[in-house]
This record gives sequence, structure tokens and C-alpha cells, in this order.
Amino acid sequence: MDTLGNVSFSLLLGGVIDYKAGKSLTDIIATRAISIPANAITGGLYGYWRELIFKKTRTRAESHWIRTRLVDILAFNSFQLPLYAGITTAGNLMSEQNIDVWETMRGVGYLAAVSPLIGTTLNWYMDRLRLVFGIKPAVKGAYNHTSSA
Repeated sequence: MDTLGNVSFSLLLGGVIDYKAGKSLTDIIATRAISIPANAITGGLYGYWRELIFKKTRTRAESHWIRTRLVDILAFNSFQLPLYAGITTAGNLMSEQNIDVWETMRGVGYLAAVSPLIGTTLNWYMDRLRLVFGIKPAVKGAYNHTSSA
């Protein structure tokens, strides 16, 4: 479910972020085309990463909601920002045959700036999909390494 959540969420929102970063329509299409398999491959890893960050920070379901949101933002920024930088760079290389470092940095900067909204929204969305399919949310640990959370 983490893979489905990550792919569907990033396809829509990633396009908006690409647009805000000043990418052309060709760049946006190329970047989103790369993002689908990249997010399909990394979606489950991101779910695992979130749970690991919850475990390492000793954040539980009963922790204060501010703490759980901050941990969600930490998980998002430490995983999704480098992934987005790689995807947007590859998309730029595919569509323009060069790498625009400043465009990539603008996109990463914009994503970092809105990550308190996007990171928590993505994570909420992923957890809702988990619940629909009978899987524990990340803070409760569906993967074995956090089953005691």
C-alpha cells in the first residue's frame, strides 16, 4: 500500500511542484514519467523508512501529535528530498539533454519549504490506504522492526 500511496500522491503533487519550479511541460512529463517507476521502487522503502524513523525517535501512536508530525517531516525530508533531486535531474537530462542545477535546487528548495504540508499530507494519505487494507499505520509499525511500537 505504501507503493500505491507514494506513486499516486507524487504523480499529482510532483507535477505541481515541477510547475512551481519553473519546469517546461516537456520537463514535467519527463520527470513524472521517471517518477512513476522510481516511486514504485521506493514506495515500500519509504514506508519502511518512516517506521524506522518513528522507532529511532521513540515516537509512538500515543505521542503528542506535534511530535508525530515533526517525525513525519523528518522522515519525508531525509528520504523524499534526495529522491526528488535525482528524479528531477534525470527528467531534465532526458528532456533537455543537460542538467540545470539551479532548476533542481529550486525544486528541492520549494519541496523543502512546503514539506510540513506535503510530508504530513503524503504520510496521512499513505496511512489511510494502509488502514483501508487492514495494515497498521507507520507510527504503530506494520513492518517487523517496529512491531512493538
